[in-house]
This record gives sequence, structure tokens and C-alpha cells, in this order.
Amino acid sequence: MVLSNFYIKNKKAKNKTTVLLFVSYQNERLKISTGLAISPKDWNTKKQRAKFTLPDASQFNQELEKKEAKIMRLYSELKGKTNFSIDLLREQFLSIKRKQVRRVRTKKDFHWFVKKYINEIKLTKSEGTYRRAISIYKMFCEFEAWRNKRIEFQNIDLDFYFETQKYFLHEKEYSNNYFGHIIKVLKVFLNDATERGYNKNLIFRSKKFKRIKEETDSIYLNRKEIDKIYQLDLSEKEESLEAARDLFIIGCFTGLRFSDMSKLHDNHFVDEKYIHIKTKKTNETVVIPLHSYVKAIRKKYQEKNGSGLPRAFSNPAMNRFIKELGKLAEVDQPFTVTKTKGGQRYEVTKQKYEFIVTHTARRSFATNAFLAEIPSISIMKITGHKTERAFMSYIKISQEDNARKLVEHAFFNS
Repeated sequence: MVLSNFYIKNKKAKNKTTVLLFVSYQNERLKISTGLAISPKDWNTKKQRAKFTLPDASQFNQELEKKEAKIMRLYSELKGKTNFSIDLLREQFLSIKRKQVRRVRTKKDFHWFVKKYINEIKLTKSEGTYRRAISIYKMFCEFEAWRNKRIEFQNIDLDFYFETQKYFLHEKEYSNNYFGHIIKVLKVFLNDATERGYNKNLIFRSKKFKRIKEETDSIYLNRKEIDKIYQLDLSEKEESLEAARDLFIIGCFTGLRFSDMSKLHDNHFVDEKYIHIKTKKTNETVVIPLHSYVKAIRKKYQEKNGSGLPRAFSNPAMNRFIKELGKLAEVDQPFTVTKTKGGQRYEVTKQKYEFIVTHTARRSFATNAFLAEIPSISIMKITGHKTERAFMSYIKISQEDNARKLVEHAFFNS
């Protein structure tokens, strides 16, 4: 029996290298050039195919499969001949191949464009944005298989939109906000394709083709709760827990996203008065005054290891540590959040510390600064929010906090 495999000629090539077809038969091996070339970074050695991130991956892999099928068809035709050999197989294959290998014609459709877009943002956007784009494109490929209809620019209409609702909200049971994020990224793809002239269908800009977004019950920690975490005696605990606590406290008093907190180093601190950093997500520079807690943490680590900062952790590890810190600090009052999943609303009640995540630090900073009556515009200069509407979505004030803020107001004392 004939066995066939694809390999690239030079795995270390900096540019494109030829894809070779190896055919084995009774300890004999035939090596044939496919006439196709690809960069090693776009080649999946295990699957022996182009990676899906290559803009022409679908067409490229189809060409490979055609050549493989051609070899197998020839083998079926020739194997009964008494003079069959691998040399005869080579001769017959090459006689078919003598015509110049036609170039794969690229169909500049939705799939081609999204792969092209993802390749481009790899160098211009954050790693998180790049990974999310890949993930959501894969979701649309799965959606395409579910609906058994190829996604094309011209068929992305309101029927398409309502089908995505049915699939992501009811079939996959994603939350409304996650579905809204999927649609948001889809619109990024389509807007870019439209601006470049690849897409002429503008139905995705209809008001009905909307990103669903609902208010979330995300928590924040008030100053008393943050103080309790800051003052925890962790001398008997593992060193990593203390480092995670100190990093979380820095987040609570700087408003930095976790991706920016994780890359903080001494060069970002100016005269031990400010943090001066270009944020990863927006590529904008923010300047943040140092809180006394942050200064104390800086001093502790300068004396401890000379770096002035605790070591960073992965996001999942950090989330585990800060939940443990919240439990130790007795941030354990019952807290109820309302969620929508699969089109159904339901409530989840847990102890408050179980809801603490890395982003809680940023939300706590914005809310506590607002409660301290720092002007919104000043807080927004630190958080990087462009509009007050976006900023206010970060403010999570309880009824009690709101009453305490107002009790000293002149209106209630006149």
C-alpha cells in the first residue's frame, strides 16, 4: 500500500520554502515537489497542513489534498499492472504535472479577510486582543458548521444576526455580555473589511444588528476591606501570597489593568511620586500619583530584594491568591449577582471574597476615588476612559455608600 506525507523542504527558512510530497511503497520512497511554497511559521508540522492563520489556508490545503488524491488515484489505477513500481508511479504523476502548476486563486471572502486581519494585528495589537480575535474567529467557524452554510460578506444580514443569537445564547448558553463581545469583534472585522473595499454589505450597521450589553453586578472593595487585606499578617504564609497581596494593593491604588501591573518595573516610577506608564491595551501614557500604601510597598521590596516591586503572577494564579486573601481578611458577607445565560436570568449568592478577581482592583480604585470626591475627569486621566459614560460603568456604589456620601451634602443639612 502507498503511504503519503507532506513536509516542508527547509524548516529553518526565513521566507517561503517548498512543500514536498513523500510517497512510500515497499521500502521505496518517492519525493515530489508540489509546486507550492509556504513560510515555516505558517506550517503545522503535526497536521501536515497550512495553519488556519494563513490568509489562503483553506485554498492552500485544498491544493495539497488534490495532489495527494491524485497520487492515490494513480496508485489505484496502476497497482494491478505487472510492471508496477514506485518509478512508474513517479513517471505517471510527473507526466500529469508537466503543465505548469497553476497558482492557487485567492478568493477574497470573509474567511480570507479575517485571517489576513488577525495576521496583521499580531504586530500592532496586544497579545490579549490577538488571542481573542483568533478565539472568536474559531467560534464563527463552529457556528458556520452548525448552521451548515458558509459565511460570506453578502449573507451577513439580520437573519444571520438572529441565527447567531440562537446559536450563542441558546445552543452554547453564553451570557448576554459575552455574546455582545462576540458581535463587537465581528463588527470590528466587518468595519475594517468595509473600509478596505472588500465588503459592500452594510446591514451589520443596522440598529437591530446590535451588541447586547447588560449591567453587571461586579463587586468592588471599599477602603475598610482593602485596609483589612493590606494589614493581614502573612508571616506564617507562603511568600507568594504576600507578593500577590502587595501587587493587588498596588492595583487598588493605581487603577492599572492587570496586564499593566504585571509589567511594572522601577523605570516606571518617577521620583517616587508618580507612575509614568504607557498602557498595553490603549497604548496611551498615564501618570498616577503614588498612594502611601504603594510607597510603603516600594520601600519594603527595595529593602528586601532591591527591585522595589513584588514579583508578578499569571492571571489565574493571582485570582486564586486574592480570593484566599479576601477570605483571610473576612470579606465574607453574602453577595448576590444576577446573570443571564441561555436567555434565562438567575441569581447566584456567594461570600463576597469568592467574586474577587484581578479586575476588582481597578474597579475598586475608580469607585473609591469617586466616593472620595476626586473629580471624574481626574480619575479618567488615570483609568484612561474616553467618555464619562464608559467611566461610570466602572462605578459600583451600594445604596449605603451612596447615603453616606450624601449625608454630609449641604442639601441634607440646610
